[in-house]
Amino acid sequence: MLFKSSKTLAPRYIESNDIQPCHTHIGDICIGAEPIRLEHYCGVVHEVITNDCYDVQLLKDKGLEPKTIVDIGGHIGSFTCYAAHTWPEAKIYTLEVMKDDHLCGPFARAIARSLDANTSGLPNVTVLHKALLGQYGNLHADVVYGHDFEKPHLVLEDSIRSNTHRWAEATSVADFIDSQNITSIDFLKIDVEGSEINIFRELVAMGWMKNINEIRGEWHFSIARAELERLLTPTHHLDITWTKPSENWNLFKATRRT
Repeated sequence: MLFKSSKTLAPRYIESNDIQPCHTHIGDICIGAEPIRLEHYCGVVHEVITNDCYDVQLLKDKGLEPKTIVDIGGHIGSFTCYAAHTWPEAKIYTLEVMKDDHLCGPFARAIARSLDANTSGLPNVTVLHKALLGQYGNLHADVVYGHDFEKPHLVLEDSIRSNTHRWAEATSVADFIDSQNITSIDFLKIDVEGSEINIFRELVAMGWMKNINEIRGEWHFSIARAELERLLTPTHHLDITWTKPSENWNLFKATRRT
């Protein structure tokens, strides 16, 4: 088993009272213990690992053997752990803006601590506690509001750009790729709560989409519905899930055209 149970975590995680283990078929995944968020954390683990919403096992069965995997919006590390379990030889880069920092609230710190605990025994995983910022199309039109537990708020990218998340660190798409010496991405997973389109805009502007094989992720809000097809279909076969006009997010998948 690749993943450490809660009994074998490093002391600072054992002593923490804000994370706890969630049992899965690939091992224990640490999740935040805050009662109001437990259903959320368990739901994420169930969706990503049990239901395989990002097609990890499906792509494995189809013969995908990625050398480079990028997880943008790593959250507590559910996808990263599943990918590392499935492809232990792959190099995985995980970006998650939440940090275990005294300036952050308990929700952000629990996510960061869970991610660090889940990846602490995975030598092929590089975790960057940074947001990935891409290229705006229209500065005013692209500012959107999401909902967290029925409370409206700016999506995180816009909060970072407007300097209301002063604790957050960010990097550009180009700087991330250059700093990690990435030349291609075999599997890109992206779930960034409304920032995905600006990241894809940057990748398109860089001429980099042709270097990405498989993409799985979530789209959010009308901006993404309008832009995903324009940005991805020149280089990828795209499948967008949109169950009802009133829903503000769902899944999408893209496979590079050959």
